Amino acid sequence: MITLKPQAWAGERLIAGTLCQQTEQVVFSCPLRGKARIASLCGAKNLSATEGYLSYRFGTAKRIELVFPPDRRDTQRRFRYAHYLRYRVNRTSVSFTKNGHTYTVFDAYDGERTPAVRERGVQVSRAETSGDEVTLLCRAPVRSSLSRLSTMVPCDPNDPLNMGNCP
Repeated sequence: MITLKPQAWAGERLIAGTLCQQTEQVVFSCPLRGKARIASLCGAKNLSATEGYLSYRFGTAKRIELVFPPDRRDTQRRFRYAHYLRYRVNRTSVSFTKNGHTYTVFDAYDGERTPAVRERGVQVSRAETSGDEVTLLCRAPVRSSLSRLSTMVPCDPNDPLNMGNCP
């Protein structure tokens, strides 16, 4: 875990309710249920497959507890994209692995359940084991436009959501 001292962010102006700077775009952000924490996926204004940067941040506006990646070079290739869509079901996720843990930011809609369910949040699991995971769900307000990353972040061939759809 990378811990930044509060003064490292003291001069930064954040977009309200997020950990993204005002000079960035919000790709995903939400306060987490039962936690006084925010999970944000922020991007440069010029984010594309070859330009800009993508950054995951977790913590509070006063204390960012985790930043991935730690630098802004070649960031898009450090994340993986997955998407599954069928009638009444839509799930999009962006993941990365750090220190043996996989972090997955997700936005999932299941209209086949009664009532329909939409869940968004972050799942953290150990990369080398199965079943050892924690899911942190969002509470309102949620900002999510993960699908915009479909052409910017490499497809994850190991994610079952992609069902062999990676090039």
